[in-house]
Amino acid sequence: MDRLAREFQVAADVSRPHVAYKEAIRRHAEGEGKFIRQSGGRGQYAHVKLHVAPLPRGEGFAFDNSSAWGKHT
Repeated sequence: MDRLAREFQVAADVSRPHVAYKEAIRRHAEGEGKFIRQSGGRGQYAHVKLHVAPLPRGEGFAFDNSSAWGKHT
């Protein structure tokens, strides 16, 4: 605040940040994506399957990292 006023002659109004809106997962959804880059050598590869589903109201969130590392499905 001091530096803005001193060096740039800017008056800034500073307060706590406000959340404009909140989003929630309302129904089950699935998605899948692949990332493939081959630029010489081994390259890069990723395959992601995402499943989201709502929890009962007020239960927050749960994260399950079900990795299938090395499995071919």
